[in-house]
Parts: sequence; structure tokens; C-alpha cells
Amino acid sequence: MSNFVWLVGAGSLLADDEPEETPPPPVPFAVVNAASVDRLMEDAEYVAEASGRPDLMDWLAEGLSYISDLDGVDFTRPFGALFYLDSGLPPIPFPVMYVPVEDERRLLDTMSIRGTQWKKSGTSDFRYEMVDPPHMKLRFADGYAFLVRRGEWILDEDLPDPVAFNEQLTNRYDIAASLRIGAIPEGIRQVFLGFLRSSTQTELQQRDEEPDAAYRIRKANGVSILEFLEQLLTQGDEIRIGWDASREKRTGVLEIMLNAQPDSDYAERLQNLAGSPTMFHALASDQQPLTLIGSWKLDKREQTAMQEYVLAARETIEQQFAEQEQPTDSLAGMADSLTATIENGQMDVCLQFVAPEPEKFVIRGGVKLTGARMFGTSLGQFLTQLQSHPDVGRIDVNYAEHQGVTIHRVSDKDGETDEGENRMFGGNPSLLVGTGTRAIWFAIGTDIALPSLRQAIDLVQQSASQPPPATANAAPIQLISRVNGWLQIPPPDRDDRGPRPFRLMAEEAFAGEDDALRIDVRPTETGVRARIQLDEGFLRLLGMAIGRQYDRSQL
Repeated sequence: MSNFVWLVGAGSLLADDEPEETPPPPVPFAVVNAASVDRLMEDAEYVAEASGRPDLMDWLAEGLSYISDLDGVDFTRPFGALFYLDSGLPPIPFPVMYVPVEDERRLLDTMSIRGTQWKKSGTSDFRYEMVDPPHMKLRFADGYAFLVRRGEWILDEDLPDPVAFNEQLTNRYDIAASLRIGAIPEGIRQVFLGFLRSSTQTELQQRDEEPDAAYRIRKANGVSILEFLEQLLTQGDEIRIGWDASREKRTGVLEIMLNAQPDSDYAERLQNLAGSPTMFHALASDQQPLTLIGSWKLDKREQTAMQEYVLAARETIEQQFAEQEQPTDSLAGMADSLTATIENGQMDVCLQFVAPEPEKFVIRGGVKLTGARMFGTSLGQFLTQLQSHPDVGRIDVNYAEHQGVTIHRVSDKDGETDEGENRMFGGNPSLLVGTGTRAIWFAIGTDIALPSLRQAIDLVQQSASQPPPATANAAPIQLISRVNGWLQIPPPDRDDRGPRPFRLMAEEAFAGEDDALRIDVRPTETGVRARIQLDEGFLRLLGMAIGRQYDRSQL
């Protein structure tokens, strides 16, 4: 018995002698990172060159001279700020700036502007503090200067190496920001979620005299946003925004990425965004003022919200028909078709702004529907009922037919048009709505709208049996816009003052063929990425705008 007691006691002593595990160093939950001073200077030089304003670099050099030309800073390595959460409730975020160091003494001299003085902090040769407000603290480590205004405790921790920590951001972008949701403690995320749920429930109560349909839409929007934020905070890993300009490609690219936690339901949902190829691929064009084509899968949250929109629209129209003692049977087919499309879980849409003739725009597009024929029959009945409505313009039911698509027309009775419509459409526009076996089609424009809509239908019909090979790799959501097309719209009448200065500047910036804006959204291995590519004309416009402000400052 005594031997047993001795063994237990010895085991306890040994356990007490075991060293406690060292807690891991704190991890930043966000970062803003610039690839290097050299990279940013190259971008600035490119923008100045593209805009024909090389003197802007002299202006920039003059500004840098006020801070000793950043003497002591290493121009070849990344710089920026790491963000941590301070202790206390609620936890307050604070930045830790990191600056690559070429020479510590010269850097301190550079930061001693306007009489600011630095002194050593404690006995360390690597710690300094600002003598006067705001009393910033500094630590030199691993070739970097780390600076804080609050959260001085972080300087005692093992700070990450900015080069290694931001390697992906530095390699891919000139400047980027990353919110690392997964690095935020789960307890804090849950507290924030609880606050969101509570405030949303309060906000989504029906207001006095709020119509039921309006409340249904507002509630559906609120619940959908809340569920999205819940998914993001519980299963999201990172939100990233990055910019990269390329002199070689003559473009600038802005990327927005959302990464989910691996193997999570959210990651699977984002990876399956694409769904089936679009039926409107034949309308993809980089020559029109605007083309938007999207074919993506709806998740349960989106389906629920869209179903509520359909119900709200149906309730509103039924109420108006009831007040006029008109039957509401015509709504059933349209509502059933929309409901079936949503339940099918795939959205397939197209929207285009085209200019068949100079200074005459047409808006055209289509939406793929489940039960399109049923929708079309119901639509014809509905428009026939509306013909007797005093507040509705002229309605021509069965106005035209093309490739099995029955087209109706809605136009103003008086034929009057405002200045904006005249400038965009070149006259009084009408709305064309048509349905076939697969989709609902629409167009807005003058007399050229019908030929334009027929052309779109022909292109889609001809491509139905032979989709191009590139379709399989196409982004599920694509937008292409050409600024020169928009500049064909006459400017507003300003009497004798002529066009606004910004329009004149835009006309000069986009005088060439480098006027395209391209956006595509596609899934990645862990989430989804939106890529926004700007042709050089946009960078030229930016430089010209900066130059204009500079010229004003010199007056």
C-alpha cells in the first residue's frame, strides 16, 4: 500500500515539473499589403505615361521630398499593416504598421518630421517610442519596423514575417487587403452573430400601415442577408481584394475573392456555382456597349427569397385586379412558371445594350424559364386584361411572331418622351415582351427594337444545337462593356456651355480601342472569384483626372 502511495505522489511531482505549453502567438485577422515601394512607383509611372502627363511623377517626387524621400526604407520589400484584436469587451481592432528597413537610424530620422522625436524604450536596443503625442511605439525585428499606437503588448509577441505571411498577396497584387475570417476567435464571431440576429428580428417586424406585399419583400431580403452573413461568419475563411496593373498587358485588374473553409457546406455551394452552360452564349460580344450573361445555380437561401418575391408580386397584382373587379386567373400560369424555374435551381439570363444605329440604343435580353409556353399563354391573357386599364399605355397583344416566339408591345398612349429617353433611344421607346418554348424575351427601344430582338432570337436559336467548345470553360457570370459605345449617347443639353469637362476628358481618354471593362465571376477550389479587368483607357482617364486636380492646385 505504501509503495502505491509513493508512486502516486512521485507521479504528481513529475506532472508538476512538466513545462506548461506556450500559447501560440496571436494571428492577425486582417492585413493591408503593398508589394513594394518600387512596384507602386512603377504603377504611378505607367499611369502618368498612359495619360500623357509625365509631369505627375515630378509632383509625386516633390511630395516624397517632404518625408526625406523615404530614406531608410527598403523599396524592394512589402509594407502595410496587420490588424489584431485588442483585449477587452468589445474587442477593439488596431493596426500594426510594418515598414521594410534598409537602415534603422536613417528611418528614424525620416520619421522625425515636424519636430517629432523618438527615444529608446526600456533597455532594448530595438524598441523606441515617440516622445510627443500620439506616443507611437516601435520595434525593429527581422529587417522590419513594427509601429503601433495602441495595443503595445503586441510588440512583445512573435510577429509574423511580413514577406512570408503575405507571399500570396505580394506575388499576385500590387496592393491588396485581406480579411481572414477564420482567424477571428469563434466566440467573437458568435457574439456578433447574436447581435445581428437580435437586431434583424427587431427590424423585420411589420410596420404600421405597411402593405403585406412590401413587408414580404423586405422580410425576405432581411432574412436572406442574415443567412448569408451567418454562412460567411461560421464557414467563411477569407475575403480578399487585390489590384494589379500591368504595363506589358496594358491593363489593370481588380480581383475580389471569397474563400470558404475547406470541406464546408459553404465551400461546396460556391464550388458548384456554375451549373449548366447558358443558352445565351451566342449573344456574348465584346463590341456592344454592354453585355451581361449569367447562368448559375441558386442555393436554398436564394430560392426562398425569390419565391417570396413572386408571391409578393402576385399578391399586389391580385389586389389591384380585385379593386377593379377583374378576374385574376391569368396570373396563375406566370406565377407557376416562375416558381418552377426557381425550384429548378438554375438561373440563366442575358441583358444587352446595343446600338443598331448611331445614337439609337436598344435594351434587349432574355430569361430562361421552366414552362415558358405556360408563362406565355398567361402573359397574353394578362395583357389583354390590362388593355382596359386607364393608367396603362397602349398594349398590342400578339404584335409580332418570330421563330415561335409570340411578341407583345407596350407603349405610351400620348407618345411623349423626356430628354433622357430621346438621348438614349433616339425617340419614344416601347417595351416588347415575347415568349417561346424556352425563354421570355424583352426589348426596349424605338422602331429598331423589333429587328434587334429578332436578331437576338435568331442567334440563340441557331446556336442551340451546336454550342461553341469554349462554353464549357466560360465563367458562369460575364459582363463586358465598351465605354466608346456609351459615349455615342448625346450629352445633356447645357445651352451654350457645351459638354461637361469630365465627358470631354473621357472622350479623349477612350479615343482608341482600349475602352473595355470585363467582369467575370467563377468558382475556385475553395470559393468564388470576381475578376474586373480594365483596359488602358481607364488608367489614362485616372491619370488625366489626377492631372486636372494637380493643374488646379497650381493656379
